[in-house]
Amino acid sequence: MCLAIAIYITAALKVRVAAPLDILVTSLMLVTAASVTAASYWHTHFRRRLPGPTFLYLQAVFDILLITLVVHMTGGGDSDLASLYVILIAATALLMPPPTPASSRSSRAWRTSPTSSGATAPSWRRASGCSLACS
Repeated sequence: MCLAIAIYITAALKVRVAAPLDILVTSLMLVTAASVTAASYWHTHFRRRLPGPTFLYLQAVFDILLITLVVHMTGGGDSDLASLYVILIAATALLMPPPTPASSRSSRAWRTSPTSSGATAPSWRRASGCSLACS
């Protein structure tokens, strides 16, 4: 949001130098960033919902689009703001939940069961408590 405001103010102050299309694009970028920020705040604070994976991925995609637009408007690959991608990748990596292994998504859970000798040995159990062999 701060980046969108800074780009808009820079374009607005250079009205004589900036093309009308640049001012229009930065205005739309600022309004869109403000709308997404307000919607995110409403979702997490007023509705009291925790940001889930879908919310975080959509936020990351929006950030990628916003940074891509800013980099494009400020010179493309030669832009000094291209390094914002590194910051975005680091922030996204810290905020995204870790992927869950396939075994934890199934209905089985790791448990121990007594063996014939009395020692506990690991076995896979279904949610109903039945072992794989259902003995």
